Amino acid sequence: MSKKNTKLAKAPVSVGDNIRKWRELRNIKQQLLASQLGITAGAMSNIENNKSTANSDRLQQIASCLQIDVGMLFSNPIDLINARRR
Repeated sequence: MSKKNTKLAKAPVSVGDNIRKWRELRNIKQQLLASQLGITAGAMSNIENNKSTANSDRLQQIASCLQIDVGMLFSNPIDLINARRR
């Protein structure tokens, strides 16, 4: 077995999970974020639970509401915070 095969593959990025984490870190209720986006709380829940996907415009809106760069939605906020502390 080669060294390449022994490395563990990174888990795929879960944008929905990251949106939820960022929202919780910002202490924003799901209903409030949904309202700011002009969608239902159910639709927001579906995004956060990866049952539906958000297009690039919606991701930009979400990032704006969370006051973060859209690229940050593709990273676990805890990983980013820990990296900055190092």
